[in-house]
Amino acid sequence: NAIYHGIEPLLTGGLIKIELWIERDLLNIMITNPVPEMPTKARHKGNKIAMDNIRERLAQHFGNKATLQAFEQFGNYHVKIRMPLIKG
Repeated sequence: NAIYHGIEPLLTGGLIKIELWIERDLLNIMITNPVPEMPTKARHKGNKIAMDNIRERLAQHFGNKATLQAFEQFGNYHVKIRMPLIKG
């Protein structure tokens, strides 16, 4: 999604940033990509099925202990996933 919706529409390309960090017993993953200023009409805006699918998989595996948040801020699109660390 970050490539298709964020990078491909940009004539000059762009950067996808992936951050990982641990807070207490939770793994945090933040994926950030630029939001094109002028979306082209030829590109599909998306219907959020991929994000809903990820939310559902997280819920099936971790219950309410995992979350997925998506938000736009300062010209970037961010997806933050939090899930418990599994100690094996």
